[in-house]
Amino acid sequence: AAVFTQSARVSGVTLPEGTEYVACFDYAGNPITWILYHLAELKWIGAAALTVLCIFLMILNRRKIVSELKKDTD
Repeated sequence: AAVFTQSARVSGVTLPEGTEYVACFDYAGNPITWILYHLAELKWIGAAALTVLCIFLMILNRRKIVSELKKDTD
């Protein structure tokens, strides 16, 4: 909640009187965004991990596309 509260204040949102924190249930409820957020906290290590993951997924996707194209041409 602290991250969302700070973001709201920086963006100029006026919080209602008596409100200490704001949160986003949608963001916190998604495990992928939670993982991405915590990887981003690791700075360069997180960026490297995300880069490796992205390249791995690109290779898998390319293999799937090539396999499907081969099936279509047979």
